Amino acid sequence: MGILRVFSLTLARIATFRLHQLALLLAAALAVIAFYYLGSEKQNFSSTTKRIKETQTSHNSNRNDADFSADTRSAHHEETRAGKQQTYHALMMFTKINSSRTMQSKFEVAMRSMAKYGRFQEDEMLVLHYVSDGGSKELAMSMLPELLRDATFQYEVRTCTL
Repeated sequence: MGILRVFSLTLARIATFRLHQLALLLAAALAVIAFYYLGSEKQNFSSTTKRIKETQTSHNSNRNDADFSADTRSAHHEETRAGKQQTYHALMMFTKINSSRTMQSKFEVAMRSMAKYGRFQEDEMLVLHYVSDGGSKELAMSMLPELLRDATFQYEVRTCTL
């Protein structure tokens, strides 16, 4: 008796739908069918997942085969022996920050984190490139000395105004 009641209530609800609601419901059902069956190109979630895992495995195995650290170290030592300073560059878009307190606080967190956790050798320097608008450039130049005060590495700030 319970199943018949649920079935009759469901039919009663469907009967109260208007024609455009039924058309939208039918269109949604057809879209789902089209997405899963016509757009799948004879693949299902299992075969796609398997393919993704195989791709990741091949990429990871290729990474493990090559050891780039020896090449990097030897090039680094050659440059320091010649007296050159190794520089690392970071590019940051810094626009419309002067009008957003939320973005200012995120910038503060990022710069304090970089100053606290950034690790460079004595012969290495970080060059921070900021692309900014006029108001944001002034704000950055006033904030950066305080935010990078505790940095244990050499850095240089370069700005470019839009």
